[in-house]
Amino acid sequence: MLYCAALGFDTEIVMSALKLGVSGASLSGTGSAYTALVGRDQIQELKGCWSDMGGSVIQTRIVNKL
Repeated sequence: MLYCAALGFDTEIVMSALKLGVSGASLSGTGSAYTALVGRDQIQELKGCWSDMGGSVIQTRIVNKL
């Protein structure tokens, strides 16, 4: 959140994700995108919350194949 504030981005987006109990949320790079690491049971709730704030929500998954 400090990173968001230092760069002049809204901290409420990160706060809303953390209030839902996600594993982590942050500004991506120098903005303006945000990222969140969530469990499968939290995906729809977070997408609904962030969609209400405007912008687009892109869902992907981690693949750890070597």
